[in-house]
Amino acid sequence: MSYIQFKSYRNFYLHTDGWGVAQLNDIVVLLENVIKHFYSNLYRRRILSKQVFIKNSSNTIPPTNYPQIIKGRYYNTIYLSVKDRLWSKFSYQFSHELCHHIIDSNFYITNDKYGWFEETLCELASIYSIDSMSQTWQTEPPYPNWKDYSSSLKDYVNEIMGRTEYVISTPFNEWLEENLNELYKDRYKRTENAIIALRLLPLFKNDTKLWETIQFLKFVNVTESMDFKSFLESWKKSVPNKLRKKIILIESTLLNNH
Repeated sequence: MSYIQFKSYRNFYLHTDGWGVAQLNDIVVLLENVIKHFYSNLYRRRILSKQVFIKNSSNTIPPTNYPQIIKGRYYNTIYLSVKDRLWSKFSYQFSHELCHHIIDSNFYITNDKYGWFEETLCELASIYSIDSMSQTWQTEPPYPNWKDYSSSLKDYVNEIMGRTEYVISTPFNEWLEENLNELYKDRYKRTENAIIALRLLPLFKNDTKLWETIQFLKFVNVTESMDFKSFLESWKKSVPNKLRKKIILIESTLLNNH
């Protein structure tokens, strides 16, 4: 099995098979750019150093057609269901799975009542990263001739943000209260995940230090009786003092009627 090791992020490896007409080095350059944008907002000393192997999902047994991360004791495997030169889709899928890698939780094994919140943050990571890349690529693209792709990235973000299924007619806090029970049962309620992610997006764009808080999410001891406010309170206690106001900001955005 053949892999290409990333140059700037040496614990990442790209499997060489299944990517269509895309040049392998171009995929590596693109994914390194995603990592660069995402990692620039994180607490460096807490970034997971575990090896990550990136494969096309057509290489799973049996093959699948969706992205996912499989966590192992010594390494993680990220599967992407994209090929050819669909750079926006590559970035979108990889940002999401990279966020799971960074959060490094085991909610899905222990108690997945708040798995939906992790999924929401990873959806947020996808939208945030592509939006950020669409801006930096105008002046600092990975290759000079990729500068024009910045508008494609922006169009991709605008298409996501403009989807009619993400528009709600009730105040957000009421909408969330109505949907919590269903979210508790299923982390993969993609429409609901996206609605919440878009609610948080302006917050994270305005204050990039908020991303550091996700690195402490795994320390929350989720219990079946824990309500959402208690979950956020437990998360707040798990972060360093300097980040506690950030959690209060998230709580206010999600739970208050404004």
